[in-house]
Amino acid sequence: MGFDGQRSQHVFIVNEAHALRAPVIRRLNTTFETAEVQRNSTWIMTTTVDGSESLFDGEIEASPFTSRVFEIQLGRRDLATPFAKRAMEIAQAAGLDGRPLAEYVKLAKRCRNNLRKMVMEVEMGAMIDE
Repeated sequence: MGFDGQRSQHVFIVNEAHALRAPVIRRLNTTFETAEVQRNSTWIMTTTVDGSESLFDGEIEASPFTSRVFEIQLGRRDLATPFAKRAMEIAQAAGLDGRPLAEYVKLAKRCRNNLRKMVMEVEMGAMIDE
């Protein structure tokens, strides 16, 4: 219970889930079986496009784990414009902007909607108008 007597809700984010190995996956399977975890938590696991194709490959029989997963493939959806807008906002805040939104869309597509990679390119001056 939370401080106010209400049930606590928790969100856990596991970045780079493709790096999880058998002992951790087994432990998570056991954890996910508990009623308290099922009622009061949400788990978000992130990976790359390449990582999702080989997720847990050869590590363990992952079907009990993956049967609890709802997969959302952001890299393969038409989300270049929202990613581009966010990258443009970051560039503007850092004083590294000078290109139209269409150039950010091209950047998003080139980076396969990987915002971290996009921001790295922005930081290297890729979007400064020459």
